[in-house]
Parts: sequence; structure tokens; C-alpha cells
Amino acid sequence: MSAASLASNRYVPPALGLGSFVVVIALVELLIRVGLINRFIVPLPSEIVAAFPRVIVEEDVLQRFLLTAGEAFSASILVTVFGVAGGVLLYRYHLLRLATETWVAAVAAAPLVLMYPLYLVIFGRSALTIVMMGFSAGLAPIILKTLEGLMGTRRVLINVGRSFNLTS
Repeated sequence: MSAASLASNRYVPPALGLGSFVVVIALVELLIRVGLINRFIVPLPSEIVAAFPRVIVEEDVLQRFLLTAGEAFSASILVTVFGVAGGVLLYRYHLLRLATETWVAAVAAAPLVLMYPLYLVIFGRSALTIVMMGFSAGLAPIILKTLEGLMGTRRVLINVGRSFNLTS
């Protein structure tokens, strides 16, 4: 079998990746047991795998996962509502777009994670802080992409919509 035919088989690349991962983990386990890697710095991979059920039960991972999913969903809804509305607003009012589009792009490029301490002061240490961080991080890109999509609409399609008495 040639290398090209092996690569085109849909099961070979994932099997090779998984096999490589297992070999590396087994090698790390062996190096720790032999003493080449300090056991106090790197725990045995077998002990890590054995601790998963205990951690999942004792740390209430399911509830934490559902809380995180709820925060992400809330931030997504807020970003969708306000981001699309902001993009449409900038599309409809040309002067507003000229005045603010570069500022929105600058906010999209800024490292908003640095605002986390400020958000802790404003919202406290709660789920609302995480939701607002997600909202802040996603708002500018959604506004810009909505604006880009609306500006990229061909004029003929807008004219077809108007011929059917649709609002612009």
C-alpha cells in the first residue's frame, strides 16, 4: 500500500494520531516509574486517569458545566441582539458609520480580557461578570460582520426586495 492510499483512508490518520498519543503517554509513564522524571513534579498518567471519576463526582463537574453553558448562551443571545442591531444601525446611518466604524474595529482588536478587574469591581464576583466579558468580547466583531454582510449585499437584490414592497 502506498503512502497516498493510506492517507486517503479515513481511519488511518485518526488511528495514527491516537496511537502516537498512547505511545507518548506510555513513554511518560515509563520515564516517571524509572525515575528520570520526578514523580512530585509530574504525576503518573495512570493516577490521573484513575482520579477522573472522583473529580467528576466530588467537584460537581456537571453543574459547573451547565453553569458555564448557561453563561455562554446568555452572552451569545446578548451579543446577537445588540451586535446585529448595532450593525444594522451603522448600515442605515452612513454618517454614524463614518464616525464610529474605525472605533468599533479598534475595540475588536483590543485585548478585552484586561478589563476583567474592572468588570469584577462593577459586577462583582458572579456569573454576570463572565456573561458581560463574553458580551464585550463578541460585540464588536458581530457589529463589524453584520455591517460587512449588509454592505456586501448586491444592489440588484435590494431592488428586487423593494419591487415586492419590502422595507429596506
